[in-house]
Amino acid sequence: MNAVSYVRQSLEAAVRLARFDKTAIGDFDTSFEGFFKSFAAMVLCIPLYLIQMAAQRYVISGMENAPALEPIGPGMFAVDLFFYAVEWIAFPLAMIAIVPLINAGPRYVPFIIAHNWASCLVLAAQVLPSLFLLAGLQFLATATALPLLIAALVYLWLVAREGLQTSAASAAGIVVLEILLSVLVQLGTASLQSAT
Repeated sequence: MNAVSYVRQSLEAAVRLARFDKTAIGDFDTSFEGFFKSFAAMVLCIPLYLIQMAAQRYVISGMENAPALEPIGPGMFAVDLFFYAVEWIAFPLAMIAIVPLINAGPRYVPFIIAHNWASCLVLAAQVLPSLFLLAGLQFLATATALPLLIAALVYLWLVAREGLQTSAASAAGIVVLEILLSVLVQLGTASLQSAT
């Protein structure tokens, strides 16, 4: 199977899972090779991440008493990409410590694979309000942001529950952990950007 077909098959499984097709979890390549290949999703999602960063800068620039934002230089761009990679890697590393606590060790690899591909859909959903915002459609950006966030959280919960074959409460805790890690990474990004 060539790379394009492999990516398409993985994303199709992620879409089916988003439609609450629980059998889709078995359609990911759950081999150890598939584990490392799933991090290709990180590369595919870079454009979506950059759109989000552009929207954040747009919002900040419009705030009252906001400092004037400098054009994005190579240093700031490198910081953005560094923390983007950190965010993708931090969650799988944290889950190494979590899965034994919920007796899901054997499900670690299939879960991370499903989670990585599912993250493409989550980022695609989250970028829609950013596109509306950058297009000057403030009402649509505001109207879609919360529903899409809720849908993304439910989807991540489903991926955790089905991927790890764990309880609803444990899956919810994993989603909370991911949110906390994301917030920490974003704070680190903002801190380093202000220093550059």
